[in-house]
Amino acid sequence: MNRVLILEDEAPALQRLMNLVQDFDDELEIAGTAGSVKRGVEWLQKHKEPDLILLDIQLTDGLSTEIFQQHQVQCPVIFVTAFDSFIIQAFEYHCLDYVLKPVNKDRLHKALEKYFRLKAHFEGKLAELGNELQGTAPKRFIERLLVRKGMEQFSLSVNEVAYFYTEHKVVFAVDTDGTKYLAEQTLSALTENLNPKTFHRLNRKYLARLNSVESFKALPKGRVEVKLKPAVNEEVVVSQPQAAEFKKWMEG
Repeated sequence: MNRVLILEDEAPALQRLMNLVQDFDDELEIAGTAGSVKRGVEWLQKHKEPDLILLDIQLTDGLSTEIFQQHQVQCPVIFVTAFDSFIIQAFEYHCLDYVLKPVNKDRLHKALEKYFRLKAHFEGKLAELGNELQGTAPKRFIERLLVRKGMEQFSLSVNEVAYFYTEHKVVFAVDTDGTKYLAEQTLSALTENLNPKTFHRLNRKYLARLNSVESFKALPKGRVEVKLKPAVNEEVVVSQPQAAEFKKWMEG
């Protein structure tokens, strides 16, 4: 679970940000909110540092950049603001992206995709480095997982799974015959524990096995539409920032 702190002093804007964050990925948890520099500093001093901060420039008692003068922030930050004059200054404070108001859903989601992409990259590099330094064996990926169908539980081989998807915060596993099971792990946990050469997170809703990708085609704006088997009754789209990584995975 990735914990997000939102610093925004306008109630409607705060609610919209919370909705957009939760709509992006169920694995993003709103750890806290604050509308002032004072409350933001207090929150950071009393709680474990979040994984990501979304913040407006202008808060009720001053500029949010004052927070960085009073507390040492280590996590990445996405500025969400109506002011475009602070862009250069923002990059002094772990700025990952700079989103202008009014907040566009796709624009904010693109910034969140960047966060997850960079997080996965650096965590992978750290894991490789740790293995080299400690002389440990490569990570062992799960080969079976517990699933449910009705009142019954099964041990399902990951080789039988075509893809996983989430719906209303519930994760389902679909096997190669099209049978649907209720999975007990989140998509993020499955992404971390399944072999990345075999399984790939297509978007916030789908995690697919390589052999389940029947074909794919280019869409406008650099996106990719994926056709899965068994077929699904909706478009499965890989966003432009993730398209290159998806194609690299398909090439092996």
